[in-house]
Amino acid sequence: MLKIKNLFLIVIVSAVLTGCSKTKNENSTGNNSSEKKGEIVKINLPTLQCATCKKTIETALKKVDGINSINVSVKEKTATVDFDKSKINPDKIETEITLVGYDANSKKKNEAAYEKLEDCCKIGGHQ
Repeated sequence: MLKIKNLFLIVIVSAVLTGCSKTKNENSTGNNSSEKKGEIVKINLPTLQCATCKKTIETALKKVDGINSINVSVKEKTATVDFDKSKINPDKIETEITLVGYDANSKKKNEAAYEKLEDCCKIGGHQ
């Protein structure tokens, strides 16, 4: 019985030490997701109209190098963007949004891209 208890104790201690050493190695190599380079910017989208607009903007920005994630809120008419500041900046993110046909903060939409949008995505398209 004593041998079983000792074996059990060795297994537990080994598991704890292995788990701790993995965490230490992950932190030391920079693979921990909390160490990811990134900043968050919130961009006003005054010409955003609907869920189709949301999809258009999110799809376009996901293709841009340096964008970690994007979430567009139709209700708030905003985009919250997590980006790598060593690859892109808020001004460039705004420009990318204008290139698909939407105003972004004070930057005005690209008119040719705007004309290609679905009717529901144009101003007054839901009236």
